[in-house]
Amino acid sequence: MEWGERSVLPGAHYLFAGPASEWVWDTGPELILDSGGASTVTATVLEHPLGPHTVEEWLATDRPEDGSSLELIWGYWYVSPAPSYRHQRAAHRLGRVIEDALVAAGRTDLHMFSATAVEISTPWRTGLIPDVVVVDIDPDGVSVAREHLVLAAEVWSPGNSRSERETKIGAYAEAGVPYFWSIELDHDRRVSALVAYRLIRGRYVEQTVATPGSTVTITAAPIAITFDPAYLTA
Repeated sequence: MEWGERSVLPGAHYLFAGPASEWVWDTGPELILDSGGASTVTATVLEHPLGPHTVEEWLATDRPEDGSSLELIWGYWYVSPAPSYRHQRAAHRLGRVIEDALVAAGRTDLHMFSATAVEISTPWRTGLIPDVVVVDIDPDGVSVAREHLVLAAEVWSPGNSRSERETKIGAYAEAGVPYFWSIELDHDRRVSALVAYRLIRGRYVEQTVATPGSTVTITAAPIAITFDPAYLTA
């Protein structure tokens, strides 16, 4: 599937995710998309050179007012629709589970945040906003540097493309993030699985697969965390 670009501002290039019909823009030139008639427009930059935008530009850019997410992948703006209510609930409850575990363990050196901008790579012009992160610093600013990221978690809806997932997971691995959690939502936006990975020799290795309805202890994390994934979207 091919992907399209649209310049909302002069020199600004965007990659789109999700059904094209969901995108409504109030300003800028006409939307140009090439998806071969498909209802979903996805994007991959593997076949393209680095885009024109930098991490510094990304940090200085105002976030969309409609609640959509603006990330930077290999120099291109990556825009995804505002998350559904159940997506937000899953992310919020996941953060609560992690925060409670950190407090119970007395780990005052670690901090949980939701939807925090992470400077993944300046040379590769990539900045992401994971749904939940654990960092080893109490940040004072609008972003966190990659070296402080201990765990990153992404909640995936059915509309998230394979290329988006692989690109983001690869970016976290390249950034050296020790732990990564992948939370899958089904078409009813209920959690179907949680997969926890540990970074080993630069690659994420699956450590735990948890499904709703059973309590599991996840050790692919800075501390052991025990819960039932069903709680995330119950």
